[in-house]
Amino acid sequence: MNKLLGYSLLAMTSLALSGCETADDRKLAAGQACLDSATSSNALQCKSLVDGLNSAEASMIRCSANFVSQGLTGSKIAESISKIKDSSGTVDGTTGMIAYLIFPNASPSADVAIADCTAAGSKAMLRLATATKLATLMAQTAQALGGAAINPNSPTLAQDMQNAVNSIATGSPSAAQLQAIGNTAITASQAYCGDGSSYVGTDVCNDLKAAVDSSSDPATIAQLLLNKMKK
Repeated sequence: MNKLLGYSLLAMTSLALSGCETADDRKLAAGQACLDSATSSNALQCKSLVDGLNSAEASMIRCSANFVSQGLTGSKIAESISKIKDSSGTVDGTTGMIAYLIFPNASPSADVAIADCTAAGSKAMLRLATATKLATLMAQTAQALGGAAINPNSPTLAQDMQNAVNSIATGSPSAAQLQAIGNTAITASQAYCGDGSSYVGTDVCNDLKAAVDSSSDPATIAQLLLNKMKK
């Protein structure tokens, strides 16, 4: 998982072997080595090892550490991706995808992940971060409306998220809650439906784009998206 999320060590190894290693190179190597063996309890320490570095490599370490610290394992990300094309049964494809990407803890926030992944220049990680923010907002909003907290380790996680989406879509979320979801949908649409994205034509892009293209008002966009995602 950590190597899946982390930046390749190849460039750092080459620098070391060439004898041209700098202090920054050593900090990057230490940060990556930390990330390769990190767990949710210590992943944020890896970010501190690259403090002061603003390169794409350092930002990728920070970006990846956010996900590891929130317990997003390789199996969860794989399960998320597998749900995108599966909108059969009682769970919408977009809903099933985001279900596995909830950040259960307040810190680091999904906004921090988006900022770090943007700085890293990785479109794939930015997509993951925007989906994470959407998932976390949906879970928080449903709970604020009286629903149960979603357990990210639940064996019925996808259905739990579908129930949350349904409750928001048919409930009475505040204007502020809808605006937050709508603004995140705009960012996610740009990430998933942009030029060259392999997600064009999938449920997630179709749902996001249909909502975003239908209005310029974030609250309206949120309601349109929720109506697409509900079952």
